[in-house]
Amino acid sequence: MGPRSCAGVGPPGLSRLWSFWYCLCTPTLFCRVFSSSHSRSPKAFYCHTIAGHVPDHGDRPVTAVVELDSVDTIYEGEQIPAIRDVSLRIASDEFVCIVGPNGAGKTTLLETINGLLTATRGVVRVLGHRVDRKGPWLRAKIGYTPQNFSVDPDTPFLVKQVLVMGRYGRVGMFRGLTSGDMSSIERAIEMMGIEDLLDRPVGKLSGGQLQKVLLARAIAKEPDLLLLDECFNSLDPQSKAKVLDILQTLNHELGLPIIVVTHGYFAVLDVCDRVIGLRDGRIVADISHPTDKEKEVLRQGNLIP
Repeated sequence: MGPRSCAGVGPPGLSRLWSFWYCLCTPTLFCRVFSSSHSRSPKAFYCHTIAGHVPDHGDRPVTAVVELDSVDTIYEGEQIPAIRDVSLRIASDEFVCIVGPNGAGKTTLLETINGLLTATRGVVRVLGHRVDRKGPWLRAKIGYTPQNFSVDPDTPFLVKQVLVMGRYGRVGMFRGLTSGDMSSIERAIEMMGIEDLLDRPVGKLSGGQLQKVLLARAIAKEPDLLLLDECFNSLDPQSKAKVLDILQTLNHELGLPIIVVTHGYFAVLDVCDRVIGLRDGRIVADISHPTDKEKEVLRQGNLIP
């Protein structure tokens, strides 16, 4: 049965429950079904471009966790690439923020990295492997939260069940969870402060509550790479600051590489290692630890408000 029934528009009963479970345990389907479509309204602005650059980290060895070589991605039925000629390397210890106006290609880039979309041209490597050849294996190692995720209000699963399902994305659908797996889930719950939500139906959560659950689900997976698309959406200011602090901890103390797409919360620019700006599907800015002057350049180019 097709995964698209997960959004609450498919057949009821057991088939619908199985489809929802399958999507939750399979990050690609999970995000393909529930992510919203994104508009594309290109404009023309180019600031200093350092495409493909990995910032200097001194003498210690740095491995690229994400590599894109001359990548185009074209949506089915369209002729103009949503991202075009993108060459990019992201080091294994980097905290990267992707910015740009609506329709710039931010979500498309993230979905191309994690295999939700297939590159039309060029090569995408994640964790040293080609995404088009090792997709399922790689997706088990990637934590991902989609943009504008929504759940049918009648979805019967509780938050704690959704978190457990997410862990199966790492260990496999037909393997039992160990005490170590459960400890990983419990740590993510405590980190996100969602203990009071565990017995709530996931379909009854507010937007901010659901965002926290999705983040906990991604963290509980203990991924080798974390991809977050507008993860600050629907959160109140205090929760945004807390999530940003958590991301800093995961990156600085645990060495987890993180790529965040944001269009409205730019405190992340003050703490990330690198800012990548997109315009009309192209990388038009790539800045390490942006200064106030460089942020102003981004602002003048409408890459950030």
